[in-house]
Amino acid sequence: MSDISTDKCGTSCRSTNDAEVLEWRSITHCLYDHNEEGDLSTEITAAVADAEDTSVTTITTSPLFEVVDIFALEELFFGHSVGESTRDCDGQVQFCYRGFRVTVTSAGRITVAEPVREDTSAE
Repeated sequence: MSDISTDKCGTSCRSTNDAEVLEWRSITHCLYDHNEEGDLSTEITAAVADAEDTSVTTITTSPLFEVVDIFALEELFFGHSVGESTRDCDGQVQFCYRGFRVTVTSAGRITVAEPVREDTSAE
């Protein structure tokens, strides 16, 4: 089952196709656990590779760090506690990467969505 969002992402998510993006369809989901081995950038890259139906090792162009400050994102949602206070926030960050809209939530859910384009062939 796909989630569909009518949110628009910046122009960097749009391909060279002139069709307007009407909505985004979620195609890949995964869960990042900051207490386990692995890092957030690897999980995001793996989710995008899954969306592209390719291997993570083939994603060599457009490094993730050119699109989002992954260290700041990880610190925002999963950083160390400050003093005796724990970091307890709810939220999400969305950014465009390789033509997809990537959403990372404070719960560690990573969603990759593809654009659904208007079909202008019927006009």
